[in-house]
Amino acid sequence: MGRRWPETRVPRRTQINSSGTWNVPGALKGNRVLVTLVGGGGAGGGLNALAGVSGGGGGGEYVKRWVEVVPGAGITVTIGAGGAGGTGTGGNGGASSFGALTAQGGGGGGTGNASTVGAAGASGGGGGRAATSGSGGGGGGAGGVGGTPTGTGTTTADYVPGGRGNTGGAGGAACAQPSSGGSGGPGIDGLAGGGGGGSGVALGYGAGSAGGGNGTSGVAGNAATANTGGGGGGAGSATSVTLNGGAGGSGVCILEWEE
Repeated sequence: MGRRWPETRVPRRTQINSSGTWNVPGALKGNRVLVTLVGGGGAGGGLNALAGVSGGGGGGEYVKRWVEVVPGAGITVTIGAGGAGGTGTGGNGGASSFGALTAQGGGGGGTGNASTVGAAGASGGGGGRAATSGSGGGGGGAGGVGGTPTGTGTTTADYVPGGRGNTGGAGGAACAQPSSGGSGGPGIDGLAGGGGGGSGVALGYGAGSAGGGNGTSGVAGNAATANTGGGGGGAGSATSVTLNGGAGGSGVCILEWEE
């Protein structure tokens, strides 16, 4: 009787950065693929002819799971757009999907045109505040649907960076006292981090995380990196100006399987 050699398995991986159809390989083993799916990040908040500090956008939802597939079939893939940055509250990110599997977009950051909280989303956007000094809250990091932004802070004790949570990272509160902008909440596997909050003082803007854009002081918010689902940075200024918040990063779909 001849010797039986062990079965050879060849790992495969592909990253999908734009919407379309993925054709399941005929040689796929096990009839399943490991899907990493990230929604689009929310944009940071901007300013409209006012002094203020705006919150960073929240990171998109991060989903990773095995999905049963049929060799040779075509599966529709949608990559969520990042939220648009403007002079008000940042736009929410769009949802990404792989067949029936969906990852929601992150919430936009609150505008410094008024004392506001960021929008809820997969991760909440950071809060903004109308003030000549202070800082915007950082956007929440990657999480599941359900993040709720925190309220507007009034003292240094109320200042917190963007949160991270597997059930939805909340955006950080804005702060009326001189302080650096809130940092974006951490992402997962280098994806879907929150955007940093803007600052109206020299103490500094908040740093983005895992693809999230940095907040700013005196210039438009920084955009998040494309195909990371990171949140855009919030704008901030101690003088009356018009500034856009940073755009959120588009989502991504990563597939892994064996042949």
